Amino acid sequence: MKNHFRRHSVSFLIASIAFGFMSCDALKNKNPIGGNSGGGSGGKQPQAESELRDPVSIFTSTLVGSLEEWNPTVTPGGRCGRANVNAACVTTDRPRKRIEYNNCVNAYDTMVGFVSISYSDGAGCFVGTADRSANVTQSLQKSLNSGLTLQSTSEVRSVLGDAIGGGVVLSPLNTGLTLWKLRVSGLHYDLKNGLVSLSSDSIYTPTGSEFSITTVDFTRTARVVNTGKLRLVRSATDVQLGTFTNLQWGDPNCCFPTTGTLRIQPSGASTATMEVTYLPRCGAYEIRYQSGQLLAGELTYCGGSAQW
Repeated sequence: MKNHFRRHSVSFLIASIAFGFMSCDALKNKNPIGGNSGGGSGGKQPQAESELRDPVSIFTSTLVGSLEEWNPTVTPGGRCGRANVNAACVTTDRPRKRIEYNNCVNAYDTMVGFVSISYSDGAGCFVGTADRSANVTQSLQKSLNSGLTLQSTSEVRSVLGDAIGGGVVLSPLNTGLTLWKLRVSGLHYDLKNGLVSLSSDSIYTPTGSEFSITTVDFTRTARVVNTGKLRLVRSATDVQLGTFTNLQWGDPNCCFPTTGTLRIQPSGASTATMEVTYLPRCGAYEIRYQSGQLLAGELTYCGGSAQW
């Protein structure tokens, strides 16, 4: 089976005055189209700081990790399982599932923590039937092989203290259970190198901008993200908006979309100034800036408890 935490070439670019309004992180982990990307990993670590702080990776991994919690495919041997697939249904009080990770080892990290699914009132642990929704919450700490630590938690407030809700809610939109709504109510990421904090970010779906998803079973090749938005809060002066359109997964062994677009509107801009196009090769994408500059990048971090 393919490994989906692809190694990637990392080229640090110095932003020119034309890109002065953008976060420096937005230009890392990318190479000029047509330039020398090294043709391989070049010995670089996957899930390195440059990728994990990159808005493209944060937006993508948040959506991918949220979707993967509902992927019914059994994870490959030796990988951490998912609450939806591997946890028992507990019906006392309120239907729920919970999976605990205790130094669970994956290809590029060791994970501790939990993922919990709380189902709306009804019999059994089902989502969709009789308009039932479900909320996925998490508290995960990943010790990455790159030497970094990433904490991912469901939060009811952003890094600025604003109330945003918590977790990720999935709800049906039709009786045939082929159209769904997904809302990232609130997630928080803390990236550290030892005791040194590298970044602290919050992300959530703005009101009225929930994801519209067409699927019959949430397997990768059977799902389409039609539209949806995420707001990334990094500081009082750095709040970015990501808009997804027509994402599809052509490779059942790859967590990343292989077609579709992500438009990023950085702080201080009235419209999107960066457009990401996901490419057929697992994790690959191109990003075009408002100036016309075209760069290539590669993703390795799936997000959530998704590890392949």
